[in-house]
Amino acid sequence: MNARAIKKKRARMKTAVAYLQNYMSTYSGQVGYEDYADETLIDDVLYGLGMALDPENNQYGNGFMRFKGILMEHLAGKPKYLTADQLTEPGYYWWLPEKSPSSDWRSGEWMICPLPEAKSPKPKKGGVFVGPLKAPTKKG
Repeated sequence: MNARAIKKKRARMKTAVAYLQNYMSTYSGQVGYEDYADETLIDDVLYGLGMALDPENNQYGNGFMRFKGILMEHLAGKPKYLTADQLTEPGYYWWLPEKSPSSDWRSGEWMICPLPEAKSPKPKKGGVFVGPLKAPTKKG
């Protein structure tokens, strides 16, 4: 990741954390919050997290349902499948050739494939990608 991308990522995270801190700091000002059910608190905190990460796409009821789907996939540990044209961040990716995302993601046919720093070249056609990952390290 180049310096500009790192700066942008850090600024985004700083904004997200500031939003979430502000969101939670106002919670005790809500009338009757002491009587909320545990589930209400959980949903409210998740809504705030979703808004902090992507306010444009995670707002209102439909956005919250979208975010909960993303969160469930994350918690289940299922990888997010990408196609070659969706790869934007340089790094290393797991690549499963010529399989659909509905195939068993635990297949033993995965390979590690690097995506260079250059913006336009895309690796291999077909198959699905998961990543980016940290660079592989040599044993020894």
